[in-house]
Amino acid sequence: LMNFLFSNLIGSGEGAKAKINDIKMQKLKNAISQFQLQYNQLPQDLNALTSCAGVTGQSCVPVLSDQDSIVDVWGTPYQY
Repeated sequence: LMNFLFSNLIGSGEGAKAKINDIKMQKLKNAISQFQLQYNQLPQDLNALTSCAGVTGQSCVPVLSDQDSIVDVWGTPYQY
């Protein structure tokens, strides 16, 4: 019985992480679209969403506020 309950608890935790990851990916997709609208081009990489560069100019405000936005819930950077 304990084994069954423990495996269900672990499985539900991973399921929750997967749902959170889906939300993060949707936010990332929206940030890429926002970058494209603001600067009339796609970002060269995902770091361009969290920092300012030559394309964005000196007075830019990053589209995403932190580096955690470009890393999945398991700690792996998203590939773009």
